[in-house]
Amino acid sequence: MPPNTTDGILKNMKRKNYPAIDIAKFIMAILVVAIHVRPFGGTVGFLFDDCIARIADPLFFAITSFFMFQKAFGEQLSWKCLGTYMKRIGLLYGCWVLLHSYVILKRALYLTGGGWDMIRYLLQQIFLSGPYGALWFLTALLLAIPLTFALTKWIGPNLTLLVSCPFYLYLVLELGYTHLVEDVTLLNQTADLVGKIFFWQWNGLTFGFFFCALGMWIAWRRQGAASHQMPDGIKPKKSTCWGLVMSLVGLVAEAVCMKRLELGTDFAAMFFMIPLTAFLLEWLLDLPLRQKKSYVILRNASVLIFTMHFGIMELLQQLLKQVDWYMENTTIQYVTVLAVTLLLSGVILYLSKHCKAFHWMKILY
Repeated sequence: MPPNTTDGILKNMKRKNYPAIDIAKFIMAILVVAIHVRPFGGTVGFLFDDCIARIADPLFFAITSFFMFQKAFGEQLSWKCLGTYMKRIGLLYGCWVLLHSYVILKRALYLTGGGWDMIRYLLQQIFLSGPYGALWFLTALLLAIPLTFALTKWIGPNLTLLVSCPFYLYLVLELGYTHLVEDVTLLNQTADLVGKIFFWQWNGLTFGFFFCALGMWIAWRRQGAASHQMPDGIKPKKSTCWGLVMSLVGLVAEAVCMKRLELGTDFAAMFFMIPLTAFLLEWLLDLPLRQKKSYVILRNASVLIFTMHFGIMELLQQLLKQVDWYMENTTIQYVTVLAVTLLLSGVILYLSKHCKAFHWMKILY
């Protein structure tokens, strides 16, 4: 088959490496740790913790969805492709739920007192909201990816992205602009319903669905560009770079307005996250870097950091609760949590690669 045919181009797309994405995943994982530990105070803390770091979650969703759908579009959106993905993520998620099971069960028992209430609570936590720390991201993926896949298959990429918009719009209004819409009955009723189902407002439906749909849409658009033999992936376009800069400025400006005018209760969802996520993903996909083994290590480490750091953070807080210099300085906490998490990640990666008895650890990332 000639190399310039559509099938040949799509096959090459699936084989292509994206080193910048691997580096970005590692950086995003470090930013997620900052969201939970909040290492800085004052203006620096606001800019880092509530502006810059907040791009981590939407970008993770978009990146994950992009690669899943890049493969899925190449296989004509086969259900088998979805099944393979769900099995892999489900296995990863199940392992980490088991590893955190002691804390999960202990807290469930404390909150519910046991019995059927505890079972119902655990089911909602595990399948809808996320049972512990950053595991909510994997829980959200297990809902958002099949939802995005089914709608894309039935109504197409454009309509799927459009359908996902109201869910994220609701979240932005509910969290970021709370005081502007607090008297809107429909939003209040929706918030009550979401709270009863998911326990908290950002989840696979209100947050993950839109950004997974965005990642899918970008994969579909780039597939179309490749099938028409359009040059793509050589270097970021000027329009992408300018869009990225303007979106970042817009995100900071939006966050500043939300804070000064006391519009909302959280910076987890903002309007400018949409263009910033889209432009940043496009920029990373086109960034011309040569693949190195170290980038693959960063990619794998990012998964371990994402899944482990919350437990390490709480464990250190418990062990060092009487140590004033640690408990009173969140910058030291941040550095310590990162250091311990990176050390354990390195040990897991090394053992899983070089010791036959620990090859099973690859399932953790």
